[in-house]
Amino acid sequence: MMALGLAGCENTAPASRAESKSFLPPANPPNVTGLSADELNQAARLYTVKCAKCHKFYNPADYNDAEWHTWMTKMSKKARLKPTQQDLLSRYLDNFRAAEGTNGAKAQ
Repeated sequence: MMALGLAGCENTAPASRAESKSFLPPANPPNVTGLSADELNQAARLYTVKCAKCHKFYNPADYNDAEWHTWMTKMSKKARLKPTQQDLLSRYLDNFRAAEGTNGAKAQ
């Protein structure tokens, strides 16, 4: 039974990302836009519960827009996120992509 529960949990990151350092957003991130305090707490909880359940946290800024969209779509399905949860998590993580975009994101 446990094997069935973990069947969806596998490291499916691209090979180039498999060795990247784990990313953990700060508990009180500065300059988060578009999220209320309640939404910020909900998004951080979703990120921890749904994403860390199966793999380490990958730095959102390490992905270009096309890669990020592909992975968010795939992982949202695996994590069985509701559309509202997917939207909230995307808006939350987009803040980290924007903050680090000039430091680590690849150009398309």
